[in-house]
Amino acid sequence: MISLLSHSLYTMKKTVTYLFASLLLVCHYNTRAQYNNLIGKKYPQRVINLYKIYGNVISAKDTIAANIIVSNLRTLAIKNNDKELEIEADFIKALDYEHKHYNQFQKGIKELQKVAVKAQSNNYEVILPKIYRVIGEAYWEGMNNYELAFENYYKMLKVQNQFTDLQCPDKALNFVTIGNAFYFFNDCKSCINNMRKALDVSTTDFSVKQKNTANNTIGLIYQQMGKLDSADFYFQRIINLKENYRLKEWIAISKGNLGYNKYLRGKYTEALPLMKEDVDQAILSSDYGLATTSLVHLAETYLKLGKNSEAEETASKAIEYARKSKEYRRWENLYPLLAKINIQNQNKELAKFYLDSAITVKDSLRKKFSALQLLRVNQKLDRETQIKLNNEKQRKTAQRNYLIVLILILVVLSLYVYFNQKKNSKQKQLIHDLKLKQMNGELCNATLQLKQFTEQINNKRKLVKDLESKLNKQDNNELLNQLQESTILTDEEWEQFRKLFEKVHSGFLIRLKEKLPNLSPAEIRFMTLAKLKFDNKEMASTLGVSPESIRVTRYRLRKKINLPEDGDLEELVNMV
Repeated sequence: MISLLSHSLYTMKKTVTYLFASLLLVCHYNTRAQYNNLIGKKYPQRVINLYKIYGNVISAKDTIAANIIVSNLRTLAIKNNDKELEIEADFIKALDYEHKHYNQFQKGIKELQKVAVKAQSNNYEVILPKIYRVIGEAYWEGMNNYELAFENYYKMLKVQNQFTDLQCPDKALNFVTIGNAFYFFNDCKSCINNMRKALDVSTTDFSVKQKNTANNTIGLIYQQMGKLDSADFYFQRIINLKENYRLKEWIAISKGNLGYNKYLRGKYTEALPLMKEDVDQAILSSDYGLATTSLVHLAETYLKLGKNSEAEETASKAIEYARKSKEYRRWENLYPLLAKINIQNQNKELAKFYLDSAITVKDSLRKKFSALQLLRVNQKLDRETQIKLNNEKQRKTAQRNYLIVLILILVVLSLYVYFNQKKNSKQKQLIHDLKLKQMNGELCNATLQLKQFTEQINNKRKLVKDLESKLNKQDNNELLNQLQESTILTDEEWEQFRKLFEKVHSGFLIRLKEKLPNLSPAEIRFMTLAKLKFDNKEMASTLGVSPESIRVTRYRLRKKINLPEDGDLEELVNMV
């Protein structure tokens, strides 16, 4: 029985072989016509032709031939302003880095990542699942970095979820690819899950080719598990599929697997014709690895039927094709067969040699598989560590950026507050200056009015003085009446005078009342005129009283405020 690892390697190789064989189908029209058929089409409409071009580039004889294909495609795309086709040309160029012309996987990965960015910026995201799949294959096949391969496969599945089966024809191929990856590491459950998803994809001319692989792989897993009826079901589905391309190869493979199921059930006679058809088709297709395995099964069946000569002849052919295949794992099942044949022929020494060789190969493959599993575990741990380091770095970078942003915000706020306060200060100063200017203007105006008022009083005082001199010369009642009518500072005039005085000597009357609350109205007027530095005569003329009355008022005021004899009343006035 073929080991699961051997089956996985076999299946992966067959998948690649049949996929690229399909891409290299000879076209019935020339290259230019093929390119022109791509113009103005959506991705699903040109996917088959695109994959043919992929195959042409990969199978080109040299880099010059490959570059000509890519250059022609890009020129055609640019000429017709087909941005999506131009991106496809970039993809093909990046794809070629991974194959025989360059074999530069790291370079290919970087170029593919650039194409992904370009596709996203041009809203051509349907190509992304294909890009992530190819990147995953580069990590898998070229760099043996299985964790990064799986990481890109998971990205592939995530991105393709946003598209329908018809929008993204690659879905079946994508599911098969990751399914084979799980199969390689003996994760049968995950493999079957993805292969069934491939089978659930809508059937198209492109997806149908992947369903053969999916059915075959699921059948092989059930075969390994001993669930032969389930295995028969999936192998039979391949035979029943109506596929026009390479149907003979898949039918032969499926019949060979069905034949092996019959062998496992002990139905050796029924198994023979199915196995022979598988062998003949494998040899015809020059698939030496498959031919080796199929010949081993056929030889074992001959042994069960007692046809030793046929078994020996078939085993010899198996040795021939095993050497041609150059696949070490093919000897895992071939050596036990050779040991059985030599036991039948009573050649114990040779039988023992083959048994030892079988154990060596099996142990070697087991160790290799264990090493691969350990490598993947270490890669997973390294990847997790790297992700943690990246996350920590991102966290610190985010904290640093947050701190920088916070500082910038604080600086901006500080500048805002500073300039706002400066602006408010300027506004306040401006308002203060305007108020001060206004107050100064009002003060100047009041001073002028008070001066005019005072001059008016002085003029009246002169008039009174003239009248008085005339009264001394003649007793004239008419002039006396004029003198009385010229009395200065009536109540109305006093109020006007007081307002002007308050504007010039702001707060004087209030402070006077606070210091000397018991002053009479006449004494207040006296103190006001004293503030203006009026002498007794001027006060008498202004108030319309005799100079003697002024002296009496001054005397009473000194008494009321207890001002000593040597005290100066004007000093008191100035202190208010």
